[in-house]
Amino acid sequence: MIDHTGVNVSDFSRSLDFYAAALGAIGIVKIMEIPASVTGHTDVAGFGPPGKPEFWLISGAPNK
Repeated sequence: MIDHTGVNVSDFSRSLDFYAAALGAIGIVKIMEIPASVTGHTDVAGFGPPGKPEFWLISGAPNK
């Protein structure tokens, strides 16, 4: 069983908007957003059902 997954995105702000709309249509919401100043290197955001982030966006070079 997969507990969580994530993707690297080159345009974090634009990707947040896209995934919020796309995932919101199926009841998955942005639960948290952690800036690079806290993580120490990159912005991240977690989406999932309320209380459990399962899908993560990571600012950086896209996955290949």
